[in-house]
Amino acid sequence: MIRYPGIGHNQGPPLDPESRWRAHSWRKAQEKAWSNPPIEVVRSRSRWARELGLSYRAYTAVLLDRGAHLETIVFDLGGTLVRVAADEVYLDAVGQVELLPGVAEKLSQLANCKIFVITNQAGVAEGLMSEAQAHDLVAQVNAQVGGKITDYRICMDAKDSGSEFRKPRPGMVLDLLKTHGLSRHGTFMVGDSESDRGCAAAADLASFIWAPDYFGWR
Repeated sequence: MIRYPGIGHNQGPPLDPESRWRAHSWRKAQEKAWSNPPIEVVRSRSRWARELGLSYRAYTAVLLDRGAHLETIVFDLGGTLVRVAADEVYLDAVGQVELLPGVAEKLSQLANCKIFVITNQAGVAEGLMSEAQAHDLVAQVNAQVGGKITDYRICMDAKDSGSEFRKPRPGMVLDLLKTHGLSRHGTFMVGDSESDRGCAAAADLASFIWAPDYFGWR
């Protein structure tokens, strides 16, 4: 039977001895993990974090939470890697995408990780672009970041299709991880919208990072 807190309860942790002991043990484990690790551990974590474009603290927080080394990054496309206009990927007069600040530099420095890109492009279903044009969006980005993109998925279904592959549903992410035999617990996502964050949560990824934080726009 569930026991609900009574009047005057401050909504803090339960006061029974077993719960207090679990909370104490968890706090001590966290303190031990963060405080003065061996220099070899710090160096290894720093190198892994740098290769993923993360800070030492951000990388270590995920490592301690999930217990897995991060090895995969999933990027949203529009608003994360390339400029958007009117909620669509911006194309100049000759049909070229425009990378957002710091994207080329950041991705070119990533190492020892898989780099995936996912994007909703309902314009294909609406007859506003061809499948080839949709694929060309990612191909252009890949060319500008030195061929760093490992693989990608594009959902070309209509906005009201209910497709499992359309963000915020996790179909594109899960399909990429399955295809490449990768763990969701070793994967984090970078995006610019609630749809992206919802996708990362639905796929149970290790972490979600807002694009401005990852690329240093603020």
